[in-house]
Amino acid sequence: MIEKAFEPFGIALEDFYNGKKGVEVTLCRDDGIEWKVPIEYFFRGPENFSNIEKQALQLCKGRVLDIGAGVGPHTLELQKLGLEVYAIDISSHACRIMKKRGIKNV
Repeated sequence: MIEKAFEPFGIALEDFYNGKKGVEVTLCRDDGIEWKVPIEYFFRGPENFSNIEKQALQLCKGRVLDIGAGVGPHTLELQKLGLEVYAIDISSHACRIMKKRGIKNV
C-alpha cells in the first residue's frame, strides 16, 4: 500500500510540528537521485515560496483543489486570499496537521 511508504515522512512532519527541531528527510526519486531536505521547508510561509509557486497562487480563482497538500502551506495562503480551498494528502499525519493549522476543508 502506497500510504505506508509515506509513513516515515508523516511521522517526521508530526515530530517537527510537535516541537522536535533539526528533523530532516531524504527524498528519493525513481531514477535513484537522493537529497536531504530540512523538514521545516514543508512548513514554509509565502515569503519563502519560489517565484513559480507565487505565480501559481496568483492564478487561482473560484474553488481550488490542492492535491498532495502536505501540511498545507499553499492552502493556508489561498484561504487567506478568500478562496474556497480543498486540501488532500496521502499522509494521514499531514491531514491531521492541516486541520490543526486551521485548514477548513481537509
